[in-house]
Amino acid sequence: MIADIFNGAEKTATSITTGWLEKLLISGTLIAVEKHCVIFVLFAVVVFIDLMAKWIALARKDLDNHQAADKSLWACVKDIPAAHRNGLINSYAMKTQFLGKVIVYMIITFPAICIDTAIRISGGHTEFGIMVIAYLCLTELLSIVENLNDAGVSALSGLISIIKGKRGE
Repeated sequence: MIADIFNGAEKTATSITTGWLEKLLISGTLIAVEKHCVIFVLFAVVVFIDLMAKWIALARKDLDNHQAADKSLWACVKDIPAAHRNGLINSYAMKTQFLGKVIVYMIITFPAICIDTAIRISGGHTEFGIMVIAYLCLTELLSIVENLNDAGVSALSGLISIIKGKRGE
């Protein structure tokens, strides 16, 4: 048993030094883009929440179609599989929209961050990245609130006009 531990430790020590240049380059790159990776993950989470809110809204439509007595938020959540079976929720379309949205967000956000970085390196100060990220976040938040409003969560209806006002609509 102790021999196995030493053999494992030796293999680990040997593998740590293997490919050190690649490991150094990859870790350096990840450190350099860490903030941007966090932003991307947060975007993906917000878009995923929007997708869930859309499913809830479509499940509410399914409950309306079947004249269900209970149309609460929890009833909508529980009805998501039934709405999928009934064709209101199309997994292929939803996944495509989700992935497409994330790709568009990356395409829009990356140049804004590059512009900010280039201007900062040259001594200036800009906030194009923050502006784009804030706009995209507000757009997703608006979509989430509208979807939940469609699902019957009427307490959020006043928030729609506030978010639209912040977005400049």
